Amino acid sequence: DERLWSRTSGAEMSKQRNRELEQQVQALEHQSRLTSSAIEESQKRQATKLRRSEHAIEEAVRRLAKVEEQSRNGVQQRDSYLEARVNSAEQLLEQLSVDMRDMQMQLDDGFAAATGNMALPQDGGGVNDDFSNSLNDAMRTVATLDRRLTGQVEEMSSTLASLRVKVDGQLSRVGTLAERLET
Repeated sequence: DERLWSRTSGAEMSKQRNRELEQQVQALEHQSRLTSSAIEESQKRQATKLRRSEHAIEEAVRRLAKVEEQSRNGVQQRDSYLEARVNSAEQLLEQLSVDMRDMQMQLDDGFAAATGNMALPQDGGGVNDDFSNSLNDAMRTVATLDRRLTGQVEEMSSTLASLRVKVDGQLSRVGTLAERLET
């Protein structure tokens, strides 16, 4: 009896252990399925984020290329515009210089004629006064033109320098952005 009891008792204990192990295995399998499901969801989310990031990078590269192209075109247009304005100012300066030389020659001729007339006796001196007034007016006009032209040339020079600094800054920013996008 005792032997039978120990055998049946041992078999029941063995069955009990087997049931407990089976329950643990089922719990582990369930937990493993949940973990696998969670990992798959996480991988799907990561893949979606990666696709979005790739798309955003492609869009940024496209925009950067567009900005670079616009920057190159804008710089060329601005440079050609400024070059045209500088050339126009240089032509105007040259024309004014020619006009001033012509005026100087006329003034020299008039002054020579006036000094020749001064040697001649004059009855009222009205011609000399008129000539002196005309000479003074012409010299004031030339000085005014000279100041105005000098101011305009200086303004153009400072504007051109300012634009060059701005363009260099923009090109530097675009280069830095391109380097960041490459890395």
